[in-house]
Amino acid sequence: MTKTVSGQGDELALKQHFFDRAKSLSKLPEVFRGAQVALLIRDTLAFGVRDEPEIFQIVYGDPTGRRYWDAHLSEPILVFTLAHILSGHLAESVEQLEVAKIAIIRAFRDAAEAGESWFVGETAPVAS
Repeated sequence: MTKTVSGQGDELALKQHFFDRAKSLSKLPEVFRGAQVALLIRDTLAFGVRDEPEIFQIVYGDPTGRRYWDAHLSEPILVFTLAHILSGHLAESVEQLEVAKIAIIRAFRDAAEAGESWFVGETAPVAS
């Protein structure tokens, strides 16, 4: 029983460490913040203490991560960079990160080959 209580205390301390890091990231200019938050989320995955909504709440004041994604997707982004970011949010364990990234890259490749306008940078208004 002591081991379980200690383990819970360790997990809480680890979560608090990540939340403290998130708080410090909230003070960074947006140009640096998004990449650092993505790295923080990958770090939490490595330690098995994920809580993305809480991190988004601490850094952006919104648990949905809308400002995080808006910042990442507001400008053109390299496929490999986006796949790297997405894999950190989709993988359920560190062991899945590379597989997730490869799957995302393949999906993007298929979209590009199919001529998907959202992928190839079409900026014309959608016809109504």
